[in-house]
Amino acid sequence: MARARAEAERLAWSPWLLISGGDVDRGLALLDDDGTWWDMATRADGPMSRMKALLAEAFSVVPMRFTLVGSIVEGDRVALMVESSAELPAGGRYNNVYSFITTLHADQDLIVGVREYVDTLHASQTLIPAVLSAVAGNSAMGALIKGVDIPRGDGNG
Repeated sequence: MARARAEAERLAWSPWLLISGGDVDRGLALLDDDGTWWDMATRADGPMSRMKALLAEAFSVVPMRFTLVGSIVEGDRVALMVESSAELPAGGRYNNVYSFITTLHADQDLIVGVREYVDTLHASQTLIPAVLSAVAGNSAMGALIKGVDIPRGDGNG
């Protein structure tokens, strides 16, 4: 049985709402470890568990707030239009816009798939350097240091 529109939107939006309120662990727990995350920088699906580790570390350095701009719901797929805002550790601001196409688990309150569309140029010029600089001396932050794919900002990944 398909969820009602409002329930589908609530579930898809819940991770970002929780993260905005500082509850990163509960927000990320709504993303199924066995799911996939597609990002436009690599144009490939990756394991949701890896993206959750990257996000947890990034949000520990740069706490972010998200604003829901709108959504389109079609069954268990929800397209979210979202804007982020954050203060960078060394000063300055990060604001970006996203479309998250989420696929909801049919029977559980989990998100099993995300396709992320974001301004990679802005992220590569502001957020990624700030986060990598902040974690460079912290060996405990392994997910960000070990193999994060950094978009070059020229549309070629």
